[in-house]
Amino acid sequence: MKRLLVVQASGDFREVHLQRQRSGVEYQFGQIYMLDELNRIARRYGQAGILSCAAPRHVLRLPSGVTLMGAGAGRACDTKSVLAMVADYDPTHLVVQAPLPKLIRWGIAGARDVACVLTRLPAINPVARHLGMARLPAMLNDRGVSLVAGHTMSGAKALVDMGVAAHKVVPWDFVHERTPHLFAAKQLPDRQPHRLLYVGRIDEKKGVGDLIRALALLKGRRDVHLEIIGQGHIDKMQALGISLGLFQKIRFLGQIPNYQIPARMNAADAVIMADRATFPMGLPLTVYEALVSRTPIIASHRPLLAGHFTDRENALLFRAGNPKALADAIDMLLADQLLYARISRNAMASWTALQRSVKWGQMLDRWMSGEAQDRAWLAAQSYGVLMAKQVTDG
Repeated sequence: MKRLLVVQASGDFREVHLQRQRSGVEYQFGQIYMLDELNRIARRYGQAGILSCAAPRHVLRLPSGVTLMGAGAGRACDTKSVLAMVADYDPTHLVVQAPLPKLIRWGIAGARDVACVLTRLPAINPVARHLGMARLPAMLNDRGVSLVAGHTMSGAKALVDMGVAAHKVVPWDFVHERTPHLFAAKQLPDRQPHRLLYVGRIDEKKGVGDLIRALALLKGRRDVHLEIIGQGHIDKMQALGISLGLFQKIRFLGQIPNYQIPARMNAADAVIMADRATFPMGLPLTVYEALVSRTPIIASHRPLLAGHFTDRENALLFRAGNPKALADAIDMLLADQLLYARISRNAMASWTALQRSVKWGQMLDRWMSGEAQDRAWLAAQSYGVLMAKQVTDG
């Protein structure tokens, strides 16, 4: 019997499971899909589990053979308490879904089958390198790590640029059933006030403070209101808005079911993604929902996002951490009908270009099988092979 354990930094899959039982909805895209795939893997191989480091400490064993765990470790994921829970589960196959060097080393030393499947990468700056992330590529190149996967082509490229061997890195994605066919391409609405929308964690590193400061800079230039969906430091950001005289211009809606997000985005005039440079690099899943909605995206210029977007063609990009640059981008979009229509029209092509044939559950299933044809299939999906094929195909 094989025992799969997936370890990730955030999330609480016990809560996802219970919420699904109560109402059938999810609040963060992809989590129910992951649970379904773990159930399928457990039926095929025997057992599967997922450990969320930040979730309150718990162990919930489901009749399907899936175990849901929380380590209660907060942000300190690479700790003895997490390693102890992993050792107690005793996986034959370990999937590390965050840059956690101690856990990866533990798996290699124990001769487990180890995979590193990433949605985010540490911010590439001297501080991150000093904290030990410079050793991550060499660790991932170790023969003891049999699969390395990056979310989308830009995530895979970032891993290769860090020094991971291109033939080891597989670009992957979730299953996206909602498409831009749900909505028509948009024109710049002729209304006042204009409506901006932010969806995600409410945090300074996510740029929410910069967005609120940008709104203040637009006073006297343009009448805009902002809706914020998500959880986090709501009180702090509400206080910032009040201090800047924006009490009546900002609404905090809390968390809402994920299926409602595309319609909320479609009702807005712009979707804002303002991650600071210090936030881990990744392609936010809200990008897919924004493209589905056909509402133009205004986003901070981050490497993984810029790999998929061209300024003024399928998004407006601004310098991360700069409220004035964000305010200017908002003003530009809401003043230019042709620009607005072009970005909205290009959403379909942008969404299509993001899609990857390799899906999370399928990838783990092929990896766990250990059969020659499945390993060959994974090798054929590697970043190195795909890029060589692009060159050959011209």
